[in-house]
Amino acid sequence: MEINYSDKRITFEKKLNELDRFTINFTSVLNKLKIKYVVVSGYVSILFGRNRSSEDIDLIIERISVEKFRELWQELEKEFECIITENCENAYDNYLTEGYSIRFSEKRKFVPNMEIKFPKTELDKWTLDNRLKNFVQ
Repeated sequence: MEINYSDKRITFEKKLNELDRFTINFTSVLNKLKIKYVVVSGYVSILFGRNRSSEDIDLIIERISVEKFRELWQELEKEFECIITENCENAYDNYLTEGYSIRFSEKRKFVPNMEIKFPKTELDKWTLDNRLKNFVQ
């Protein structure tokens, strides 16, 4: 796989698999709502060609208001469901703002799932602030 690096951008060609399509569909909602996010952990290795399996994708999203989270929740509900709680306010108040993650999957599926959390550490904040844009062609 040929990987091209430029200013804040990584570009490469890859045949998309189910995990890739799931990630693209989910992050397209974040992009639509202009919510900053960064993909972290095992999926990054998989994306760049490492042969391993994963049932989840880990995302750090910027800390957003409860109003913005409701908007995100409503958009996600069109194709996805939260597998931790069915209540938007519970997800925000008792999970995200308390430092816990929540998970979304496609409706009536548990895997793959997207684990999202707010930044908790300085490293999380730095990672979010210095994320690279990745374009799979």
